[in-house]
Amino acid sequence: MSKLLVSLCIVFGAVSAAPNQEIKPLMTLTGDGQLVGVCKFVKSVAFSRDGNILASGGWDNAISLWDVATGRKLAVLQGHTLGVSALSFAPDGKTLFSASPDGTVKLWDIASKKSTHTLHAHSTTVYALAISPNGKTIAAAGADRLIDLWDAGTLANVASYDDTFVVSLAFSPDGKRLASGNSEGEIRVWDVSTGKVIHRMKRKTKDDRLTMVDSLGFSPDGKELASLGGDDKLAALWNPDTGGLLATLDLPLAAVYGISLAFSPKGEMLAVGTVTSDEQDKNHVIYLFGRAGEKKKLVALLRGHTSLVQCVAFGPDGKTLASASYDGTVRLWDITSVRHPNPASLDNQRDGEANAPEGDGSKKQIVAMADPRHAPSALDARQEFQIP
Repeated sequence: MSKLLVSLCIVFGAVSAAPNQEIKPLMTLTGDGQLVGVCKFVKSVAFSRDGNILASGGWDNAISLWDVATGRKLAVLQGHTLGVSALSFAPDGKTLFSASPDGTVKLWDIASKKSTHTLHAHSTTVYALAISPNGKTIAAAGADRLIDLWDAGTLANVASYDDTFVVSLAFSPDGKRLASGNSEGEIRVWDVSTGKVIHRMKRKTKDDRLTMVDSLGFSPDGKELASLGGDDKLAALWNPDTGGLLATLDLPLAAVYGISLAFSPKGEMLAVGTVTSDEQDKNHVIYLFGRAGEKKKLVALLRGHTSLVQCVAFGPDGKTLASASYDGTVRLWDITSVRHPNPASLDNQRDGEANAPEGDGSKKQIVAMADPRHAPSALDARQEFQIP
């Protein structure tokens, strides 16, 4: 296949005081990399645990490392042969883990910028990757219907769970549970110590369909498990202890469904990356929901990506959000001026109700579904970057 020279752009955006105010990028970074074929899609981003390094990867087989403070590209890591589907740093920041459709998980030494080990994880595509909070366990899964766990120290395979086509994984904050989302719309919560399924959860779409679970994330306190499914204009919040549905969050823009999510480090915000086919608005929006007691309110919209937002990740200090898109860009958003919701202000909004399933002891939860035209702030980075 022919090789094309492309530019990966990272754009820093800031919060506007008014929803429609255009914000100029604070910084634009470009770096050349060799892509195979016509691939230009960025699939994953991850911050180091100290927030100093951002890793990005996609279908060009390469991983880029960026200095977050200066915007300088530190290195390009090459070794995968079929793209990079997921990235995660070890808690100590010394090792980067990457998963690929080539069936491998690679471990990279950040100091030397070299691959130290390759796990021939699966017989086919590896879509999902998760590292336990203590850094001792690696979990990976994909199209071969298996979830494999390795000891991060010895690299021994310590467990395999039978599932279906798994597209998302997430460890609980205490590392005792692992959530998996599959192509049949089911979420399974596993007890890591026993390998047994604790809960199975499914939620149909508004038109009574089941769709794959594209993204999963535990809240930092472990009390909520958030999920997103393709072709669905809702994000779901589950009780991981009971398997009950706590609430749903509406994504109110036309022709939108969620594809990626992340909780902020303290759990006060939930970011949702989306896909839109709205002919009037070419932006693929990122929603920021803020916590106000038991309610969640739409507090900001991030506009600028021109294709689906495949991954969102908060920096460890909670001040920066990174987003990766199939438009070939990674954007860094300054969210320090986003106003957190006041619980009293939600009383005057048009709220939606989410009913928890009977029998789990949960109460009905009111979820604010804010009209995006009246969102208190919007993040906008409209400058376009074309990849040759």
